[in-house]
Order: sequence, then C-alpha cells, then structure tokens
Amino acid sequence: MSLTDESRALLALHLVALRRHGWTAAKSVALVAQGLPGGDAHRELDRVAQALDRGERPEAGADPFLALLAQGEAAGPEALLESVKSSEVAWAARRSRQQAAFLLTLALGGAGFTLGLATLLIRAWQEGVSNFGALPLVTQLTFDAVAAVGYLGPALLLALAALPWAVPARWLPGVARFQAAARLRQFAAAMAAMVSAEAAAKLVDPSTRETVFDGQGLGLTALERKAGAFLLARDGPESGARTLAAELESEARATSARFAGWSPALGLGVVLAAAIPLVAAFLLPVFAIAGAVK
Repeated sequence: MSLTDESRALLALHLVALRRHGWTAAKSVALVAQGLPGGDAHRELDRVAQALDRGERPEAGADPFLALLAQGEAAGPEALLESVKSSEVAWAARRSRQQAAFLLTLALGGAGFTLGLATLLIRAWQEGVSNFGALPLVTQLTFDAVAAVGYLGPALLLALAALPWAVPARWLPGVARFQAAARLRQFAAAMAAMVSAEAAAKLVDPSTRETVFDGQGLGLTALERKAGAFLLARDGPESGARTLAAELESEARATSARFAGWSPALGLGVVLAAAIPLVAAFLLPVFAIAGAVK
C-alpha cells in the first residue's frame, strides 16, 4: 500500500478516535478510506472495509498495517496505537538516515571541493616558484603528488560524497536500531489484535524461525537476541517486544544525537586535512625564501 509512515500514523490515529466513539471496524475503515484521494491506498482500504462489512476476513498480503486492519473488531484502539508508534519509529529511522547521509555528504563534498581548489592553486603557484631554486622537501613532494594524481583525488572525494545515499540505510548511525524497534512495535500491534505470536512474527520478519527475536530481518545482535529471549520468558511475547523496542529506540536516538554532535567537528577535520597541501605548497616556500633573504 503506497502510504508514507506519517500517513499510516495519521490514519491509525483517526481509526483510534472513531473506534473509541463506538464505530465498528468496518465503518471506521470505510470513513478513513473516503478521506483518501483515489489511488492504491484508497482502493486497498475500501476493499478491507467492504470485506469486514460482509463479515469476511480480507486478504492483507505482506503489509503489516493492512494485516492489522484485517483483524476487524479485534484491532482495537490499543493495537492501533501500537501501530502508530511503529510508524513514528519508522519515520524516525528515515529522518536519522537522511540526517546522517546529509552530514557525511557535506563533509566529503566539502573535502573534495577544498582539495580540488588546492590542486588548482598549487598548479598555478608551482609555476611561480619554479625559479626559486631548491624547495623544501615537503613542498616538492606535494608538487610531485599533485602532478601525478591531478584532479583524481578531488573527483574521488566528490564521488564518495554520494555514497551515503547509495548504501543500505541500516549502515548509517542509529537507523538499524530504529528499524528493528519499528518491526517489534508492528509485532506487538498484531498480537494486541489477537494475531498468534507465530503469525505476527512471520508478518514482520519472514525469516523468523521460532520467536520474533531470532529472525535475521530485525538485525539484532546476539546480546539483543538473548535479552529478547529473557523478556519473552518473563513478560510474554507482546510485552517483551514492547520493552525491547523501547530500549532499541532509546539506543538509536542516543546514537543519532552523538553522530549529529560530533559530525561537524569530523567534517571540519576532513576539510582541514584536504587543505594541508595548500600549507605545504604555499607557506613552506615562503618561509624558505624569507630565511634565505636574511
């Protein structure tokens, strides 16, 4: 169903309000569907509403939100609110990915631009100091490196600046934990709607073997799987999933905040490192010439 996470959260909140005012599941979904413009989402929700109105269980496919609505009256306000939390966490994952990718692109792009400008200036400066005799070793090595590499270094850095948008989102800081928490929230929502633990686990992660915590799709570490198994035994699958999801969300927010905090310093360091050839090419010859004049 072609809906953003923000739209899913808003739809679920509308459904919560309607259900709390005594509307049936079928009428609630039908009214929400009427408020959507024509498209896949409108057709899917309308199909679910009509099936529920006939007393049938609609086909939901692999969409966890539709699978939740397909539970009809069992998908009450508690389950829908858990779905809202899942959508909000998925939204946070996307924002975290965009923030990290933007900061990395800014740092690498700035370094590429600085190194390109340094290469251009060094080539022009080299002609001016060629008649000054012997140059400092570091300066000569810088000139030789620029002559050998040319603009390949800046071009490579500028190409790398696009890489954060091309790699899997879960590789970026905080994103994987947010994504795992969102899936665990989906699992808890499905269980609150009377879906069996096995079916709910398969819905959010088809690679699940025994419990929702051991599937590969969530990307949990061995320690997190052990924590999930402990929570499962202590609190049951639904409550255990909520508890672990809350822990993962907290960890993800802290990771994203740390990255946002030190990334400007990292970016400045990368740009300054790219400017080092300028120091070697410009300042060292000046100091050498000044020393020779004395």
